[in-house]
Amino acid sequence: MDRLVYTHFITPDYFQWTLNSHLGNAFGPEPVLWQTASFRPKNRSEDVKGLYLVGQSYQPGAGLPSVMMSAKITARLIAHDLGLEKAPKGLLEARG
Repeated sequence: MDRLVYTHFITPDYFQWTLNSHLGNAFGPEPVLWQTASFRPKNRSEDVKGLYLVGQSYQPGAGLPSVMMSAKITARLIAHDLGLEKAPKGLLEARG
């Protein structure tokens, strides 16, 4: 590495302290069957009224397309809860 002009390392500490990712986890829940798709945490908190969640750790899962779908699901849930529109069938029944 003595010929390199610049090096940069990203470690779990970076994810934990800079990105506020729990325990430095870069990828959300482990990609096993019981933590995928509808088994991921719901986009609406069951414990805190009015708390909505979005991102790779929530339904439907990791990856940019899934994160965008997560945002759409969460937006629809918020709109439904505010009485602005009817949420599509299936979104309210999703497991987490």
